[in-house]
Amino acid sequence: MVAIAERYSAGDVRSTNDQKLVLRRVQIEKMSGLHQELATLAYDQPAHGLTDVVSCPGASTCMLGICLSKNLGTELSQTLAKENLDTRALLGRINISGCPNSCGQHHIGTIGLHGAATKVGGKLVPHYVLFVGGGDEGEQVHHGAMICRIPVRKVASVVAQLSRWYAAERSGDQTFAQYLRAQAGVDLTDTAAARTARAALKERLAGLCTYAEGEITEADLQDLGSDKLFSLNELGAGECMS
Repeated sequence: MVAIAERYSAGDVRSTNDQKLVLRRVQIEKMSGLHQELATLAYDQPAHGLTDVVSCPGASTCMLGICLSKNLGTELSQTLAKENLDTRALLGRINISGCPNSCGQHHIGTIGLHGAATKVGGKLVPHYVLFVGGGDEGEQVHHGAMICRIPVRKVASVVAQLSRWYAAERSGDQTFAQYLRAQAGVDLTDTAAARTARAALKERLAGLCTYAEGEITEADLQDLGSDKLFSLNELGAGECMS
């Protein structure tokens, strides 16, 4: 990547707050060659969309991280790329944090997720807390509404199902984020009605977020990409606290 930057933008590269790299001052006649070289590194995939997941490193490097959030990001990108997703659903954003501290900006994702731990049948299972309807839209920032906890092995199917519901039920030119806000009652001025809407969405997702009797396997007790039982024993001071 360094050689490409030197060749096409005189080494002028900037990072963004959503984990992108911007090559500046690229001459128009060099754009085709730049694209070809980026494609050889698999950097030609669609950006700023549902399959371009933003995630902090999580427990892979941070001692405060509960879950391996980067691994979930990879699974979501791969799973959703295989889905026949509605083009407007693809305009949504997924943000993942390994813990509640929001280094992955989960609070402003169309779909936001942060790592958590929950005991199921007396066994510790990696989970993610689901937020919906967040977004940074110009002068207005929407914080996502917290809905429920999802076992890590079920997150991809839940996200895919939310995108399918949007494709089937959206109203007019409603965006994915706007649809999710409506489902969660975010824009309702009546607090009781908003709570009722969130509860209804949680209930609708319940079948996808819970284990049936005897369903839990050893894999469910491990985080994505790990061959060890999920544990909180190694938690300590995190990167965001330094």
